[in-house]
Amino acid sequence: MMFNHFAADSKIWIFVCSKDLTQAQNKELQNELDAFVAQWQAHGKSLEAAFELKGRLLVVCVNAASEPASGCSIDKLYLILNTYSSKHQVDFMDRKWLLAENGTCLHAQRDTEHLAQLKGQKIVDLSVNQCESWINQGYIPVEDSWVGNKLK
Repeated sequence: MMFNHFAADSKIWIFVCSKDLTQAQNKELQNELDAFVAQWQAHGKSLEAAFELKGRLLVVCVNAASEPASGCSIDKLYLILNTYSSKHQVDFMDRKWLLAENGTCLHAQRDTEHLAQLKGQKIVDLSVNQCESWINQGYIPVEDSWVGNKLK
């Protein structure tokens, strides 16, 4: 796990992409995020940040032991993702994507007839917002999630 050396209370943002990225798109996004985190600042102070991009899952973390992210600096992260999303017709902001550990990815509203496929699976917990929680329990049983009552 890339964030093991970050403070436990470090802030993370979790995104699930609306579709699989091609190898070229994935590499482009990695390059953009590498450049972004290398120069990311809050109020003129550098942020110690890192990200993980695995398939449709993107996790971005700012180390709380250094400078904390501010509203404006967080907006810059969202701008990068929105710009990339527009260019490639993908969406990182729709919180209704359910990504299971086994790679199954369904939309909670559009794929309701297929949600039963997730029974017994663990899905990415998009409500996690601290590094330690992500490392220890980034996935939760789908039945315990907000969509659990929709499973048939």
